[in-house]
Amino acid sequence: MPVSRKILIIDDSNFIRIQIKHILSKYKVDVFELNNANDFFTAAWQNRALDLLILDINLPGINGLTALEMMRQDTNLAYIPVIILSGNSDAGTVQKALKLGAINYVRKPFSQEDLLERIEQVLGPLVLPEADLNTDVQAHIHHEISRAKRGDTAISFIQLQLPLETRALANIKDLTIIKEHLTTLLRETDSVLVTEKRDILLILPFTEGDGINVVIERIKRLFHTDDMQSMHIESTKLATATFPSDGPDEQTILKLLEARIPHGDLIGKVSS
Repeated sequence: MPVSRKILIIDDSNFIRIQIKHILSKYKVDVFELNNANDFFTAAWQNRALDLLILDINLPGINGLTALEMMRQDTNLAYIPVIILSGNSDAGTVQKALKLGAINYVRKPFSQEDLLERIEQVLGPLVLPEADLNTDVQAHIHHEISRAKRGDTAISFIQLQLPLETRALANIKDLTIIKEHLTTLLRETDSVLVTEKRDILLILPFTEGDGINVVIERIKRLFHTDDMQSMHIESTKLATATFPSDGPDEQTILKLLEARIPHGDLIGKVSS
């Protein structure tokens, strides 16, 4: 199961803290909040494992810029990535925050899409709620492998890693369209899933050898159609694995695919 990421919001506005918590509420994220930076430098936070700090610049007491300076001098806090919140559009203030170590900034008022995009640039893809695209991939593979073991049959897996911008929350509509297109290429016994990292995983029971090559060729032709090319998915990577020859269980198969995908074949390139 994925580990929940921990995010701290420091903002003196109740409205802003509630807004951010609401935006993050459907993702696997633990959200903490403070209304001032002074409390952040107390012993209670020194050993708290945070994955991200969202920090307002204009705070009572210790302001955001001073807090950044203090963090960088504290070995217990210096590692925490910081996104600055600023109602001040002054470029000099923003540049000073970035120079002091902020990873990025969000100007108030902000949209849900703006905030989530900045957070994902730091933490990577947030885990989608089941109501959207994400499925318990490991449980699904476990079920298919158990069935294959009973029938003494093979299963092939094809993992597609789309470009990072396509996997962003702002482009979930495109990801859904791609998933639906891929489904039309397959048999009723096959599955198309979206992983926590928003890679696409095709599960092909009773398939190996020539069978998987046929599906790969169909995918390549699909990715050269005008509809797919318009989504700018030229740098999609493809990797494969087969049960039982590549591993006896779902954990082994998933680890192997994760190891292979960075070096996978590029598909969907525009012909020169």
